[in-house]
Amino acid sequence: MANSARNKVICTACRARKKKCDGEQPACSPCRKRNVLCTYTGSASSLGPSPGPHGVFLDWNTPHPPIPFHSSPLPTWSIIPANSIASPTFAPETFDHAALFDSFILPQFPQEVGADPWNPPTRASTPTPDNPITTNPNHFPPQAKLVELVELFFDRIHCFLPILHRQSLLHSVSTHGAQGSNCLLLLSVIASAAYAHPDPEIRASRERWYDEAKNLYEQTSHKPDFALETLQAAACLALQAVTHGEHSTAVLVVAKAARQATIIGIHQNDSPTRVVVSGVTLPPTDDWRQAEQRRRVVWALFILDRGICFPVGLPHAIDDRCLRLFLPMAEEAFQRSETPPEKSETVFFSHDLQKLIAALRCQARRKSHNPSHYLILAYLLLGRIVGHMFSPDYNEDDTARRSERNELEQHMAQTRLMLPRCATDLAAARYQDFRYVVWLNVLMNVNTVLLHHQPQSGYVEIADEAASGAVDSGSLGSWQHCVGAAHNTALAIREACRVSTDLLMNPHISAPIFTCSRVLAVEYLLSSVEGQRQQQNPALRSDLEVMISVFDRLHEVFGGVFQKYRVGLLYHLHQDEYCAREVKACGSRGLLSCCGDWPTLQEVEGLCIPD
Repeated sequence: MANSARNKVICTACRARKKKCDGEQPACSPCRKRNVLCTYTGSASSLGPSPGPHGVFLDWNTPHPPIPFHSSPLPTWSIIPANSIASPTFAPETFDHAALFDSFILPQFPQEVGADPWNPPTRASTPTPDNPITTNPNHFPPQAKLVELVELFFDRIHCFLPILHRQSLLHSVSTHGAQGSNCLLLLSVIASAAYAHPDPEIRASRERWYDEAKNLYEQTSHKPDFALETLQAAACLALQAVTHGEHSTAVLVVAKAARQATIIGIHQNDSPTRVVVSGVTLPPTDDWRQAEQRRRVVWALFILDRGICFPVGLPHAIDDRCLRLFLPMAEEAFQRSETPPEKSETVFFSHDLQKLIAALRCQARRKSHNPSHYLILAYLLLGRIVGHMFSPDYNEDDTARRSERNELEQHMAQTRLMLPRCATDLAAARYQDFRYVVWLNVLMNVNTVLLHHQPQSGYVEIADEAASGAVDSGSLGSWQHCVGAAHNTALAIREACRVSTDLLMNPHISAPIFTCSRVLAVEYLLSSVEGQRQQQNPALRSDLEVMISVFDRLHEVFGGVFQKYRVGLLYHLHQDEYCAREVKACGSRGLLSCCGDWPTLQEVEGLCIPD
């Protein structure tokens, strides 16, 4: 009789899988064998404390330390753990989304008899009918709005942060709402997409969700429980920090996520000699989509790391020499295929530029084009160029340094020759790849600027001589290469605008565009004083107007740092000739070095490009 009664208790994971459950506690045999979280939603008489939905046991009488949210309008929150029942063991990445709302964070309101613990009564001062967002658990919007935000993420953000599987996340949110997905990841996703939602209440909640997600990520350990979802959330947060102009936050988030990825071992996910440490390293997975998401989040962090660090030469958080991964598979195969792609369609990453270029060249000859592969190669080049430029013992006269630069120039030339036309020309590309074409063109152009705008030894003296006319303007490095690359960036922007300005709404390209605009600003100021006004100024002025307009559009969509870039460009356009010559002489290292001196928006109000 005891065994018969016990077997009637079925855990949520076995119930969802429609499998037999032996009812053992704290974890049944099937869940222990699958290494997943085992929870029960039985009656109070059989399990002791009254459980909340999905087996989260609520103890409203026990005090718990509050989570330090920054946003003041929020109620006090607390972590509500399960009570004295022994904690089940589980593998961080293989939990059942349908059976767990993993964050276990609930608003700290008194529970009434018969009340729903996930929708607690609101305070009298909160107008519930008019503001449904503030009454939802964790301040998530209603489920219908939540689905809309997830769809907006895939429509607007996913193209330059391709780390999630659309069908899986949408199914989880559509079926189970906020309880069906990781809280940290979901907050990061909806905060990223809120700017594009037509509901003003949703847009107004963007900052609150962003702050909540940052607070939750700050509390994650070096080996987070839900590793993949935590890293995916970190990538979303880092990109949002870039759009908010929070450069230090973006750097710290990427650095922490890179360390977490290293500890759990997914930076070497495809290495045949990968060492799996029990309890630390994520074990291999048979789910090819799960394995692909692991790769993609590492590549997303790699791109963010290189893009965030290049303007000021910060050390990289991710060492490409340690990566043992395949490059991402084609987006269509990842999102729509039921079976993994053929091995012949995959490319294994090599930190050796020569080998990677050769592998991508072979792929291009097979007419198998993946724009993300070319972007990763371009960012790898960017990291190498910046590492060469900002080396502590940099000396252009050193033989080894000169040899290193010559090698980088050769790799740049080989890369440009290897890139197929469909990756660099909108006329030959598929429409779904247009964003990547614009992105790749801008990135390759900034690589050219950084590589050829080299600092000169004794550049101050050279600048003085140039100002007095003793040095020809073309003698300071390969300056015309830089001007040509910056002009090509303006051409790429114009070409994109013939289709849609939405192709430019990519936070990744803002800093590269500004770098190119600085080169054009210097050339514009110097051409004005060298008697070349009629020949160069009209084209240069047009290019600068295009770039200022791009920053205006980016500011309209994302806000934050993009208006600062516009202010900085106008500030530099109103500097004198000597400042322009000094920037030209000191090389790429000084392009963003004086951003702290930029004026406020009010101070440049009404300023335009000088005649």
